[in-house]
Amino acid sequence: MARAVLVDGRAQVDVATEYGMSKQRVSGAVATIERAYKKTTTPGVSSIRVEQDLPEALALELAALAEAMKGCDDAAKCAEALDKATNAVRKAAKLLKAAP
Repeated sequence: MARAVLVDGRAQVDVATEYGMSKQRVSGAVATIERAYKKTTTPGVSSIRVEQDLPEALALELAALAEAMKGCDDAAKCAEALDKATNAVRKAAKLLKAAP
């Protein structure tokens, strides 16, 4: 049930109806998975899947960075790379917001 909500993006009420459960039961299952996830992940470092419309060059660079981070076993190096990339994106966004 939780997979249908968290992975497939379905509404809890629809999943509850399909499985013959109450919405509260589905909500409880989702909450259990979310609590377990939060206990095992490092804030700000975990991977999530997003869909965005990006300039091609940026999308390719971000994809390459994500692949490199997946293949790196050095947590400190990954954290440093993530920090540098995040700061660069923030700086670029700030530059564009300041433009007339």
